[in-house]
Amino acid sequence: RVVIASITVNASPDGLSIQLPDVDAIAAGGAVVQVTGFDGTIVRSASLGRVTLEVSRGAQAAAQRGQVFFETVTVEQVQLRVHAAPLVWRGDTLGVLLVARPLGPTELVLGGLQIVLIGVGGIVLIVCAILAWVVARGALRPIDDLAREAGSIGADQDFNRRLSDHVSESAAEVGRLATTFNAMLD
Repeated sequence: RVVIASITVNASPDGLSIQLPDVDAIAAGGAVVQVTGFDGTIVRSASLGRVTLEVSRGAQAAAQRGQVFFETVTVEQVQLRVHAAPLVWRGDTLGVLLVARPLGPTELVLGGLQIVLIGVGGIVLIVCAILAWVVARGALRPIDDLAREAGSIGADQDFNRRLSDHVSESAAEVGRLATTFNAMLD
C-alpha cells in the first residue's frame, strides 16, 4: 500500500506515464519491483537489470478485479515469490505492481530449522523413552521383588517361610497380593 501510494501517474495526450519514487529503495533486502501497465509500459528496479517479470493471467485478472495475487515463478533459474497488486489511479486499474523476493534464502532458513526440529525431536524422544523406562522400572520393582521371593520359597520348598515385610508393605496392590500369598501358605 505504501508503494502504491507513492507511485506518480501523469496523464497526457500521449497516454499515462507511471513513475516509481525510488524503485531500488523499495526493492531493498533482495526484493525486486516492477510495474507493468496494461498498455505495455514497464518500470522496474535496477536489480532486475534487463529481466522482465512476466505478469501471469492470474495476476492480471486479479489486478483487474482489484485483488492481490501471490504466485511462485522461476526467472533465470531463480525461484521468486511474487506479490501482485493492482495499480489504481482515480478509480481505474492501470496495471500490476509486482514485488518479488527470491525463495532461496527463505528455503535455506527453513531447511536449517527443519534439521534443528528433527534433532530436538529426536533428543526429546530419547529423553522421554529413558524417563518412561525409569518410571516403569520403579513401578514394577515391588512386583519383581514379590516374584523373586515367591520363587525362592517355591524352589527351597520352605513353606514355613513368609514374604518379607518390605514386600507386603510396598504399593497397595502388591502389598495385598503379598498378604494373600502369605495367608495361602498358612
